[in-house]
This record gives sequence, structure tokens and C-alpha cells, in this order.
Amino acid sequence: MRLLAGIDPGTTFGLCLFDLKGNLVYLESIKNVGKEEIIKEMINRGKIIAIASDKTPLPETVYKIGALMNVRCYTPPKSMLQDEKTKITKPYSPKDLHQRDACAAAIGLYRKFENKFRHIDSLDLDEEKKEEIKEFFIRGHRINELIKPSEKTDFEKSKRAMGKKKAEYVKYLENIVHRYEEEIKHLKYDIKKIQEENKKKSDEIYILSKKIQTESYKDPEIRALRHEINRLKSFNKKLKNEGKRSNNKKITKKPLEKDEKSEKSDLKNLLSKVIDDYRSSRKKGR
Repeated sequence: MRLLAGIDPGTTFGLCLFDLKGNLVYLESIKNVGKEEIIKEMINRGKIIAIASDKTPLPETVYKIGALMNVRCYTPPKSMLQDEKTKITKPYSPKDLHQRDACAAAIGLYRKFENKFRHIDSLDLDEEKKEEIKEFFIRGHRINELIKPSEKTDFEKSKRAMGKKKAEYVKYLENIVHRYEEEIKHLKYDIKKIQEENKKKSDEIYILSKKIQTESYKDPEIRALRHEINRLKSFNKKLKNEGKRSNNKKITKKPLEKDEKSEKSDLKNLLSKVIDDYRSSRKKGR
């Protein structure tokens, strides 16, 4: 049985098959399959002589399936509208949008050749011969040439034509690969430039931070303040050590806590005074 196929590619494939009299043979949506599985599903149903999509331009996946099966692919003059697809597929009750789009593609393909098919059906020939002529017509031959065709010659011509089409597709893919390789080369160059710029900026930041650190050590006021802080830290440590020695001599706890609080208060007051003096000196300097 010769069949016309409508395909809606994607993660879920929509697949619809019509015979050459316009009867629905198969309508299904299939999840998580590749091109090979879809081709196998079609071959199991009959001989596919043309494939169609509901979209223009032709999706690349549909093109690849057509090339692998050595059949012509068709698209509508412009992508079919949602309302149009819903209307023409209603008699076939598609279960989802994938089935609807695939069915719309197959219907559009059949309608493209419907008048010629009717003319062929009117000929005084057996059904097998009529289907054969329909297939040759879809492959690009004129009906008058096919009433008494030399089958071998016609098939050889079709094969050569499809071979040329495959070569053109390979060239098309090679051009795409070359374009992407050039883009990758430019991107790598841009990345390298950005990395070099980042390193340059990091080095500048490091040098500036070192410079600021060095300048801060040169400032006499900052040096004096650091010296005073270190002295106070040493004094505080000495007080703590004296407190520990007093504890070892069994001095009562309460007077010691009081002395420690007093010492801490004195230390706090001294720090406040140092900070205030430093701030005053900075203001006068301004």
C-alpha cells in the first residue's frame, strides 16, 4: 500500500498516514522517539511516497526523514493557521495537538494532488497500476509520460534526482558546521581577551592594595595609634596575669572582681581618650 505521511516533529512526534484515495490509515502521537523509530513505524504500515509538514519552511527533522527514505517532502505555501488545522482535522478526531498538526499536514498533501489523483482513477487501469502512476507523478513525472512508462528508466531517474538532493543536503550541513566552527573560533578569541583583561585588572588591584598598605605604615599618626593599641593590649594581658596570681594566693573573690572591673573601666577610658585625641589631631590637620 502506497501512503502519504504527515509529520509533526518534536519530543513527541505526531504521525499521520493517508492512502492515495484520501482515507485515514494511521494517526498517532509517539513520545521520546528518534527519526529511525518513526521511519520504521511508517515502513511497517506501507510504502511512503511523500512526506509533508504543516509548517513553512520545512523543519530540518522532516527533511532528514525524507532524505533517509528517499522521498520528496512538501510544505504549504505558508504555515497553516491553528483555526484552519482544527477545522480540517475535526472529522478525524485527533487526540492532541501533535496528532492534529500531523493530520493537517497529510490532508494538505493529499489535497495538493487530489485532482490529479481523480484523473488517474478515471483511467481504464487496474488499481496497482493507478497507484504506481500516482507515485511516479508525485516524484515529478507527467501523467502522459506514465501511461506506458519504462519503469526501469523512470526509477533510475528518480534515484539520481534523490541522490543529487542528498548531496545538496550534505553540502548544506557542511556549510552550517563551517559557520559554527568560525563562531566558536571568534568566541574563544573573545574569551582569551577577557581573561587577559581580568588578569591585568587583578594585578592593578593587588599593586594598589600594597601601595595603600605601605602608605598607611608611613603615616606617623597611624603608627602612634598602633603603638598605643599594642601597649594597651600588653597592659591588659599583664593585669590578667596578676589576677591569676592573686587567685592562687587565695585572695577573696569579690574584691578581685571589683579590682578587675575597675581596671577594665580604666582601660576602656584610656582607649576612649586615645581615640578622641587621634580624631582631634586629624581634624586639626585638616
